[in-house]
Amino acid sequence: MLVWGALGFIGFHLVERLLSDGYKVSVLCRSRARYAEPHWASKVTWYSTENEVCQTSLQAAVASASVIFDLAGSSGAVASNHDPIGSLDSNCRVQLEFLEACAKAAHKPHVIFSSSRLVYGETSAAKVDEKHATRPLSIYAVHKLCIENYLELYSRLGAITHTVCRISNAYGHDCTRLGQGYKIVNSFIIRSLAQLPIVLFGTGEQIRDFIYIDDLTEILIRCALIPAASGETFNIGSGVGHSMMEAAEIIRELTDGPPINFHPWPEDYLAVESGNYVAEISKSHRVLQFLPQFDFCNGINSTITKYRLEQALDLLNPDAAEHVKVMPGAI
Repeated sequence: MLVWGALGFIGFHLVERLLSDGYKVSVLCRSRARYAEPHWASKVTWYSTENEVCQTSLQAAVASASVIFDLAGSSGAVASNHDPIGSLDSNCRVQLEFLEACAKAAHKPHVIFSSSRLVYGETSAAKVDEKHATRPLSIYAVHKLCIENYLELYSRLGAITHTVCRISNAYGHDCTRLGQGYKIVNSFIIRSLAQLPIVLFGTGEQIRDFIYIDDLTEILIRCALIPAASGETFNIGSGVGHSMMEAAEIIRELTDGPPINFHPWPEDYLAVESGNYVAEISKSHRVLQFLPQFDFCNGINSTITKYRLEQALDLLNPDAAEHVKVMPGAI
């Protein structure tokens, strides 16, 4: 198994799970210097593209595995609208370089791609299934959709097989780094544990579908192991909606945090706000034979417990938590 983007939130947990299951794992990243050394560092084979895509490294990494989890790329809907060319280079261009490496490989790897629920844009359905129209509101989401089409083309050309996972809002303990606003639930927990107010834009009534990291990694692995997942697109979520206000209040109560603050929507965040979203997950249940095992309260309790253990390391003090950007419109 190759995990591309192994030092990010999802990738870190996925590598951990794969190793515990006994798989031989290799990882591909741009640079290890930006991240703390993971505890599993000595148990994997490393490939690096350093500061730019290196075709030789990509080809060697692709050759190391029959299954590739493609978690690479820059994140952030608002950031992508501010820098569309940068988003193009760090998402679409790098994916084409990767797929060319796959096309030159001596085998046909199976690629599991981490897309986003943001490809749907605004939705009117109570639950959104995979056939729903895609109307992205950000360059980031447009590029995710573009990459989905790259994968479809390269599969049709015989270079790869693939599965697309349109992932909803993932959460869970994250020891990779602080300060990434798209991990909104983690940001809420970090701030509330540090006795800083959770910040919501507008009234906090917008509904989201949150999935716990252990459930997410299980689904990703099933996409690799179940032949019927090949060529398919899946919504990956819990199938249950919670308003941002409800999620924040649950976290505030469990952490005994200060009252929630409400701020007006900044214009650039309002522009990418897609409204309510709950994933219809019946297809993933039918094909992958799995339903999420963690409801929101259980997942939050587990996450808070793990973050509390880090308080002794001074990772959750007010000075550190103050720099965690809480941007509900970005997710």
